[in-house]
Amino acid sequence: MNKRDEILSVLQRCVLCGSCKAECPTYLTEGSESKSPRGRLYLLSCLYSNQAHPSEEIAERIYSCLLCGACEKRCPAGVDIMLALYNGRAFLKGYDPFNRRWGVLLSSAFRHRAMGHRFARLLFPLLKGRLEKAHIIPRGFTFESYRFSHAGDVFIPSRDITKKGRVTLFKGCMVEFVFPHLGEAFVRVANSLGYEVVTLRGEQCCGAPLLGMGLMEEARRLASRNISRFRAIKADTIVSLCPTCVKILSGDYRRLTGEGMNIIDVNTFLIDRLDKGKGISLSALYHDPCHSLYSLGQYDEPRGILKHAGIKLLDYQMGCCGLAGTYALRNREKSMEMLSRNVDVFRSAGADVVVTSCPGCLFQFLKRLEQERVFHTIEIIDEYLHEGHTA
Repeated sequence: MNKRDEILSVLQRCVLCGSCKAECPTYLTEGSESKSPRGRLYLLSCLYSNQAHPSEEIAERIYSCLLCGACEKRCPAGVDIMLALYNGRAFLKGYDPFNRRWGVLLSSAFRHRAMGHRFARLLFPLLKGRLEKAHIIPRGFTFESYRFSHAGDVFIPSRDITKKGRVTLFKGCMVEFVFPHLGEAFVRVANSLGYEVVTLRGEQCCGAPLLGMGLMEEARRLASRNISRFRAIKADTIVSLCPTCVKILSGDYRRLTGEGMNIIDVNTFLIDRLDKGKGISLSALYHDPCHSLYSLGQYDEPRGILKHAGIKLLDYQMGCCGLAGTYALRNREKSMEMLSRNVDVFRSAGADVVVTSCPGCLFQFLKRLEQERVFHTIEIIDEYLHEGHTA
């Protein structure tokens, strides 16, 4: 079976029932059938069966998806919607204006992260005002003067703590380059729980941005390098602070190479390992990252961790934050509309803080909320076990 027939067989499993539309953020925001999972699959089916020709208009519909995974959980036919969309984007990338304008630059930055980081820091002072005005970065945002990987490669618990195991931290781009304090918080927490933490110098991007842009071959090469390099490290497991990285490394790598990585997210790592600490007197709304909720199937775990730390969780539901990788660059107004709905929920609830388990969601919320009101779960647990670090 050739590639076209393989994708057609996936698409033909869709019975056009529309169940997928119930939780689709873009359909709920825009109300357009062509911006729903069913509509996108129908367009792809027309393309792959030669009933339609590739165009910028069709590319815009396919690239408007957040790739959140909500639709796959709703699909009664079990259609591999992500596989269809990844291949659809690869097929249409030449018709996408954003890819034509920024594809080479962005793919180079994610394939060569250290060089991309240095380049971004050089240009940042010149572009900061424009990026803030366009809601691409939070106001007051600045790159840290260091990368997390500069702190060292192996972090060992103090001698008075019984060693229980060894974990590898998959830092991801956001932790290594944007929020290195999250990586440091994880090291403190893991060490205090008796775990040695290993990091890999020269770690590659997980490949999520490349997949999102339709650059499947580039993502496949990154996947092979990451699988090979992390396999060489002796550790009990790999942990990430980013559910998107976990979803890509464990699930999408199987789509790309036939082999996924044995990796867990920070909530799974923490859920049965927390010791007693000093309870934190705060009320919070927990924001479910899409890939944590839909791809990893987590709902109770992060809430249980926060309740263990003494956090009073208010029962308000928030939706997708609207970041979704390059979606926020392509669709700034819609992205900010999704964010604003969440901020409105937070303000109406009257909670002290928003807590989330994704550095990308954290970055998005900081566009509208002050830094002292938005935290990653690992910061809360760091505060719980070592009072004062999140202040």
